[in-house]
Amino acid sequence: MLQGNRSISFRHGRKRATESKVARLHRRSSRRAHRDADLSEDVAAEFSRHVQKWKDETRHVSSIKAMIAHPSYRRIIGMGKDGLRLLFQELEKQPDHWLVALNAMTGVDPAPAGATFEQAVSVWLEWGRERGYLPRWSATLISRTIFRNCAVAAICPLTRPTPRITA
Repeated sequence: MLQGNRSISFRHGRKRATESKVARLHRRSSRRAHRDADLSEDVAAEFSRHVQKWKDETRHVSSIKAMIAHPSYRRIIGMGKDGLRLLFQELEKQPDHWLVALNAMTGVDPAPAGATFEQAVSVWLEWGRERGYLPRWSATLISRTIFRNCAVAAICPLTRPTPRITA
């Protein structure tokens, strides 16, 4: 529809000056990215709330069956793929009885039969790194050069622990 020298298009009941296809795609993608960021913040907040509630309410429980039957633990499992990255980060930060949840969320169990808790946790963390749920790189200081009050640090992958840090 033309009005004077301007072209007006009607989309979704709104008047909008004709814009390029690139501008429309950019507008849509920025809205989608903003919506996805809001969703991930909501998921992270909900995850943290359930983790804290589970830890508080099962602190003195010795039965693994009772721990995994807790409503917050089950809700974390219900988050599925959205909560998987957060669960791996929690396991790396503070190992706890998350192995049943990881098994339920992924459908696999990479830990060998008869493994100790510590061995199972390290196998799960490596499995998570291999599949991109945890970063392979860490800001580990491996060398430091001081030059006129400036420090330069190098970053190395976490393949094996470094024996010592040189200064």
